[in-house]
Amino acid sequence: MSSTILQLVVAATLGICGDYDDIIDRLYKKYGEVVIATGLSNTGEMLFTVVNKDSGTWSMLFKAPNGRTCLVASGFDWREKKNPKPPRSGDVRS
Repeated sequence: MSSTILQLVVAATLGICGDYDDIIDRLYKKYGEVVIATGLSNTGEMLFTVVNKDSGTWSMLFKAPNGRTCLVASGFDWREKKNPKPPRSGDVRS
């Protein structure tokens, strides 16, 4: 089972899945979060990064090809790198 499918299964088990538009609307109304980035997995799921840059709250959503959308992570203290550089060998600092 791919890791993205496993994350969808875990999220679905926790009951934090639903219609994409409903979830995005709730994240905006409750936290002021908006989609700032998207990505497509090799198995067809979309990943959405949803952030409020003023407060620093963030959420990650997976949307399955069938449209089912699940909240898979959320938190605070979102930061964007100004000039990201590849890590040096053995360097795990952010």
